[in-house]
Amino acid sequence: MALARLEEAGLLTGVATQNVDRLHSRAGQRTVWELHGAYDRVVCLSCGRMTSRADLDERLTALNPDCPRETDPARVSITPEADRAAAEACDFTPVMCEECGGLLKPDIVFFGEGLPPAMDEAMRAAGHCDVVLVAGSSLAVLTGLWIVRQALASGAELVVINRGPTAADQLASVRVEGGTSEFLAPLTDRLIG
Repeated sequence: MALARLEEAGLLTGVATQNVDRLHSRAGQRTVWELHGAYDRVVCLSCGRMTSRADLDERLTALNPDCPRETDPARVSITPEADRAAAEACDFTPVMCEECGGLLKPDIVFFGEGLPPAMDEAMRAAGHCDVVLVAGSSLAVLTGLWIVRQALASGAELVVINRGPTAADQLASVRVEGGTSEFLAPLTDRLIG
């Protein structure tokens, strides 16, 4: 919410996030570059059509009304090896793309897949910023680090707020050891009053 307030005040251009939870959008952030996609969307691997995960859930439920709906992760079998006989006997009906009949997957970047256009957009923005803020990321995943390096190469200053070390600490003009919850709200209050 602090980042959304900074954006509303004109002090923040946008947020590049590696998270897929839509947290920034739910907090009111308008410009969010989701570098690894988002869990609430589904994409067709053949035609690229996007649908909501809620829509997919409705379709799956209609096709599989007797399928148990377990919500406790500790009680969900993730791999067929957990109960191979049950997996082989399963009569679950998958849902295909309504447009072309293609396979569907969450709109999340899996290992080995290309990055979405949001990466290019974030890199362009990084090339024009005065300050890049790393908040709550170790930058161990390279997409975030690439954006930081693009900003620095274009003359931006780096501010890091994180619990624990990051891959860019040695490049930071300001480094705050701590959590974003404890530091971002007071920083925002100070900047916009």
